[in-house]
Amino acid sequence: MSKIKAILFDFDGTIMDTSDLIINSWQHVFRTLTGKDGDVEKIKKSFGETLWFTMDKFFPNEDVDRCVAIYRGWQTDRYLEEIELFPGVATLIRWLQSQDIKLAIVTSRAGKSLKDGLDEFNLLKAFEVLVTCEDTDAHKPSPIPAQIALKQLKVKPEEALFVGDSKFDIGCGNNAGIPTVLADWAGTPVDTSEAGYEPTYKVSCPREIMKIVERTNNK
Repeated sequence: MSKIKAILFDFDGTIMDTSDLIINSWQHVFRTLTGKDGDVEKIKKSFGETLWFTMDKFFPNEDVDRCVAIYRGWQTDRYLEEIELFPGVATLIRWLQSQDIKLAIVTSRAGKSLKDGLDEFNLLKAFEVLVTCEDTDAHKPSPIPAQIALKQLKVKPEEALFVGDSKFDIGCGNNAGIPTVLADWAGTPVDTSEAGYEPTYKVSCPREIMKIVERTNNK
């Protein structure tokens, strides 16, 4: 394996603990449209998909843009109050910067809320590249979002890692030819048995990513 020059991170469930906020936002949509809560496990399995894709899947007879507006309208006022960095993530990012590793985020979240969330924890300037759902019509597990980040970072796929908590992150990285890291500290249910979704590494805490970089770059 080549030396690691860049790491591409997912945001929700990887950098930021947004699980409760996302679930509660979905439940607001379900209650608004159906009068009852949705299945939490089905909601969790949708983590990593774009809002429009999942809305169409959950509410095929509703106007998707209206559904997204209900979701975002509820979440916007609560977003910065309810999100938290996962333990150890800030330390990992600072360490990667000290090692001159280029950093990017590849996410299905919209750009403004991504930037607001990073800025809230003084991390916005740490990331050289941000690829959001607004930057391409192709979304994870398509390789295109990751390829956009690689091009802007000017690194080859084999010189990067893609870190995420969902099968869509792993699929995106794999399809782009990037070694992948499944971060399971969010507790997101992930089926990695399907062909194309097997991660190169699986880690339980951010410090393990430091160890991967050290082992790879100090050979």
